[in-house]
Amino acid sequence: MTVLIPAYQPDQRMTALLRELRETCGHRILIVDDGSGPDYAPLFEEAEAMGCTVLRQDVNQGKGAALKRGFAHLAGSDEAEGVVCADCDGQHVAPDILKLAELALQNPGVMVLGKRDFSGGAGSTGGAGGAGGVPVRSLIGNTATRIAFSLIVGVRVYDANTGLRAYRADMLEDLTHIPGDRFEYEMNLLTHSRRFGYRVMEVPITTVYERGGHTSHFRTVQDAARVGAALALFALSSLAAFLLDFAMYGAILHFVFGYSLWARQSADLFTAGELLWAVLAARAASGTLNYALNRRLVFGRGTRHSLLKYIVLAVVMLAANYGAQYFLIKAYAWPAMPTKLITEAFLFLSSFAVQREFVFRRSHKTRGNPL
Repeated sequence: MTVLIPAYQPDQRMTALLRELRETCGHRILIVDDGSGPDYAPLFEEAEAMGCTVLRQDVNQGKGAALKRGFAHLAGSDEAEGVVCADCDGQHVAPDILKLAELALQNPGVMVLGKRDFSGGAGSTGGAGGAGGVPVRSLIGNTATRIAFSLIVGVRVYDANTGLRAYRADMLEDLTHIPGDRFEYEMNLLTHSRRFGYRVMEVPITTVYERGGHTSHFRTVQDAARVGAALALFALSSLAAFLLDFAMYGAILHFVFGYSLWARQSADLFTAGELLWAVLAARAASGTLNYALNRRLVFGRGTRHSLLKYIVLAVVMLAANYGAQYFLIKAYAWPAMPTKLITEAFLFLSSFAVQREFVFRRSHKTRGNPL
C-alpha cells in the first residue's frame, strides 16, 4: 500500500506523521506538494530525505487536483496495491492509517472511510468549542452535510467530510475521472460510488483537533459552498428538465391546440393524439436536457451504453406519464396543468432512482455489490 498525503503549506505536524509512519510500517509514502511555494521547500526536502516521494505542482490547484495527481501516478505503477489518503495537518494517526490500509486490501470494491467521533467522547482531543473539544464549525458542518448527503444522494455516510480514506489499486483509474479539483472532490467520490458499483465502509478512528493554528485550508464559506453545489446538482438537473417540460407542454396545448390550462373543461375536447403530441414534444426536449446535464455534471460521463439505457427509461416514463394524464383528464375532466404537476411529482423520484442505479452506473465483477 501507499500512503498519499496532499499537502499545501504544511507545518511540522506533517513531518511528525511521516516519522511515525516510518517507525511503524513499511508502506511507501507519496506526497503531493500543491504549490506550497519556496518557503515550504525545506519540509518537502526533509520528507524526501526520509524516503518519501514528492510530486510538485507549481501552483496551488486544490486538494482534489492533488489527490487525482497522486492517483494517476499510482495507477501507472505496477507496484501499487492500493492507497490510503491522509491529511497533513495532524488529524490522522499512524495506527488508523494502517487499519484502513488492511481493510481496503481485504474488501474489494469498497471505499474505506475513517469515521471521526463528533459526540465528544473518547478519542476526541484538543480543540476549542464544540462538544468534547470538537470545533463548532466541524460539528455543525458535518451534521448538515450528513443530512443533505443522505437525502439527495441516497447514501448514508456518517462522516462524509473525512480525509482519511483507503482504496484498492483497481479503483484508482476510476477515481481520476471524477470531477472536482478542491474540497468538493472528496464529496464527489462518494456521490459517484454507486455509479462505479462501489460500497462504502466506515471505520471508527481517533478524532484529533489540536488547539492553536491548524493547517487545514478548508475555507468555511467558499468550500462549503462548493460541496453544497456538488450535492445540489442532483436536484437542479431534474428541476431544470421539469421546468422545460412543463413550459413546453403548456405552450403546445394552449397555443397550438387552444386548450385552457388551469380550468376544468369538457373531457370530450381532449383527443388522445393532441395530448400525445404535447407530451412527446415536451419530453423530447426536457429528456435531452436532463440526459446532457446528468451525464456531464451530475453522475459523470457514465458508460457508453448510458444513452441507450436512458432512452429505455424515457420511453417507460413517457408511457406512464401519458397514461396517467390521459386517464385523469378524460375520466375526471381535471385541468391540464394540475394533472401534469401531479403525475410528474409521482414519477420524479422513481426516475431519479433508476438513473442513479441503472442508467449512469458502472459495475464490474471485481467491484463488489452496490450499497
